[in-house]
Amino acid sequence: MRLVFCGHEKMFLYVAMMVVMTWNSNTNATHFPEDLMYNEKPIRACCMLEAFEGDSSRFSPKSLCCAGHRSSKVIKEEHEFDSKTNTVCFRCHYQGRFGESVSFKEYTYIGSWRHKHLISTCHYDHSGTGRFTGINLVEREGDTIINAGEIAGGDRGYGGSIKIESLKGSILRYRQIEPPNHVIYKIIGRSDDAAFFPVPYRSGVYLIYEVDLDSVYVNLACKIGLDPEIRAKYYRSRLVGVRFDSDCESVDNWGMGFALKNFERCFYAVVARYVASGRQELDISEAGVFADAVWDGYRRRY
Repeated sequence: MRLVFCGHEKMFLYVAMMVVMTWNSNTNATHFPEDLMYNEKPIRACCMLEAFEGDSSRFSPKSLCCAGHRSSKVIKEEHEFDSKTNTVCFRCHYQGRFGESVSFKEYTYIGSWRHKHLISTCHYDHSGTGRFTGINLVEREGDTIINAGEIAGGDRGYGGSIKIESLKGSILRYRQIEPPNHVIYKIIGRSDDAAFFPVPYRSGVYLIYEVDLDSVYVNLACKIGLDPEIRAKYYRSRLVGVRFDSDCESVDNWGMGFALKNFERCFYAVVARYVASGRQELDISEAGVFADAVWDGYRRRY
């Protein structure tokens, strides 16, 4: 059977095709983009993450053919790609000071917007102290990858664990795990002792953020005295809420002072009341009420 289309039907099909093509280039996509491929394989994670490492060196283009782990005592290297989650992983086993150590790097493709590609990254090394995470934009130019924008990042529990929630058009929504004193400080801006000094994180407390990829960005190169022509973009995120896991609780920490321990007791007592009532996610106005309750309880009790 042969299909014949008249003029207005052809125009409708053309418009529909253009809409689909525009959607694929400007928003979430399930396929892994061609720009993030090299020699018919996903760009290796050890090469990709080099574009976001270093104070000033991260602003220069990075080769897609990197050397892998810099240690001269490499035991073995592993490269993996999970097509279901669009995650690329690199593991390097090497001889460390106290035996075999593992350096772990990975990135996950989230989606694309205006010809830039959004990825979440993670770097962990057994011989170090941190698990570093981030959300970044990248661009491909020839055989190089370029840091096209930085959105969020963290070291260990200091806002370290980042989870992507959604990318709808230009709006990215994500959450970061935060220690209780950071939660209160960021919601209501208190800078008193118990709500200011950083402590390692407790599980189960997240701040929820949104960022508009079409928003005005800050040029990081200007801030640290580099050439303002460098494309060092930082996008500001907007705090929109807070979330509690149903099993979140305080964990003893040997480095926490007495005031911070008392602060956490008040914090989790209020969290428990919210969770018990089925209110595990709060918008920013509700989060303000929650933060005030924590702070007021701490000041009355201690």
